[in-house]
Amino acid sequence: FSRIFSKWLSKPLVLTEETTPEECKAMMDEIGRKYGKVPKETSDRDALLYYEFAPSISRAAHRVEATKHMTGGCKNRISDQMNRWAQGKAVAQKMKQDNPEIKASP
Repeated sequence: FSRIFSKWLSKPLVLTEETTPEECKAMMDEIGRKYGKVPKETSDRDALLYYEFAPSISRAAHRVEATKHMTGGCKNRISDQMNRWAQGKAVAQKMKQDNPEIKASP
């Protein structure tokens, strides 16, 4: 059933290594529509792209990382991703404060 309707439904935009330039442009257009403008600084733009379009981290991935952390395993990658997400959130909040016409999203 879902295969029939999947032709007409658009795929959600997700930022990955395989993201095409067309998808990246669509992401930037979406940011421009949502925030009124796109940040000029590359670091802010990248952080906002990651905040809005990064793939979600599953509960299983969180559990695996927690187990590795408890047993003294490899570097915790999720904390790096959360730091990038937090940086993007800060940029988003700053842009919302700069543009009062933007409605606060939940």
